[in-house]
Amino acid sequence: MNIPDKSEYSSASENDDLYDQNRVLAYDTDESEVSDVDDDLPLVIPASDEEPESDDDIPLAVRLDNISTNFQNHSIHHFITGQSNIYATQIRIKKPANITTKEIKQFIGICFKMSIVHLPTTRHYWGELGIPSIFSTMPINRFEEIKRFLHFNNNENLPNDRTNYKKLFKSSLKQYNPKKPHKWDYKMFVLSGVSGFSYDFELFAGTQTNIMPNNLPSLLKEGNLPLGTARLNRLIGLNMPSEKEFKNMGRGSFCEKTVTINDEKISAVSWYNNRVVTMASTYVGSQPIAIETYNKYMGGVDLLDSMLGYYRISIWSKKVNSTDNAYIPLVDFKLMVSEILCQKQRLTPKRRGRPTLGENTTESRYIEKKRKRGPCKELPAQEIRLDGMDHYPVHNDLRTRCIYPDCRFKTNISCQKCTMPLCIDKERNCFLSFHTF
Repeated sequence: MNIPDKSEYSSASENDDLYDQNRVLAYDTDESEVSDVDDDLPLVIPASDEEPESDDDIPLAVRLDNISTNFQNHSIHHFITGQSNIYATQIRIKKPANITTKEIKQFIGICFKMSIVHLPTTRHYWGELGIPSIFSTMPINRFEEIKRFLHFNNNENLPNDRTNYKKLFKSSLKQYNPKKPHKWDYKMFVLSGVSGFSYDFELFAGTQTNIMPNNLPSLLKEGNLPLGTARLNRLIGLNMPSEKEFKNMGRGSFCEKTVTINDEKISAVSWYNNRVVTMASTYVGSQPIAIETYNKYMGGVDLLDSMLGYYRISIWSKKVNSTDNAYIPLVDFKLMVSEILCQKQRLTPKRRGRPTLGENTTESRYIEKKRKRGPCKELPAQEIRLDGMDHYPVHNDLRTRCIYPDCRFKTNISCQKCTMPLCIDKERNCFLSFHTF
């Protein structure tokens, strides 16, 4: 039995005037207790209070965290933990950081939460108006300590000379693009679909990227139908009209020429709209077919960039050219790809009306939030609910309905840590069931 949660993560602070020290909870640093079993447990996306927009809406059992874990090996967390501890020992020998794998996962989760709820500074998340799901996970001092020592490689063999400072932090992989706001940055080629889902990506390392036109027949033999823009200087042997000649012919004019490479015919089309656009393909010909087909299936990478911009993780390291600044965007990229999969996946056939949960259906194994009048109270994360720490029953003056599913009784008892009303009676013990299953 699994309780739905949203995988929120949190922390607390060191300033008594601005932050409540009672929010600082004990965190376990014993890495032997960290288990990857929780990664295989379902995270149920609870039913929304709003009506679905279409029949392709996400069912209850679609799990965002389970989908996202398929895009990274669990050993990456152990690798980051080891390298961060090595780096912390090199910087501060007398006081090692003792970072655990569980804390690395919590740190990434807090970054996800901060990308959704934006506040001016990091410490505001642990303030009086902070996020409970953040400041209940780890203290602010611990979060900043992990952020300081987050590392991905061993620096023992790197030179530590003042004259080599510029060479040490200079990367030859950065490319210059005068059309971008940041002229020098890393270039990445992304293979993306119409929905924005990324099928593959490759970091540009300075090698040749010319795929036109010799590789088009190879793509066609593999079952792929290539179509894309090309530069005229790469289409050797094809004499296309110049832009001035196209301008004299008028808007909408085009010229198509073909060439045969490896017994495959390649069609090149130059079409004039505002400017001359040259297309190369092995399966479509002149405008408007080539242009319409290209416009229909292009824009996936731009859509992915726009979705990443909505909730971008804005936590950056002050270390010069740090690898942290390259890893955090990749984590954000992985989460967005998982979100697209989560939106497209269906576990139940299309039905009319409101879905019902049967005893033998997939959704019946999960527990959804009770529908209440007014705003629903957020359930605690599964890691907090099952951690077995500081879950004590407290008595309240107001009787509220028990939060446990299938329980319709009202109670004065609530959990001190989860702040959820739960029954404790001779016939039932919802408090125990909520924290153990």
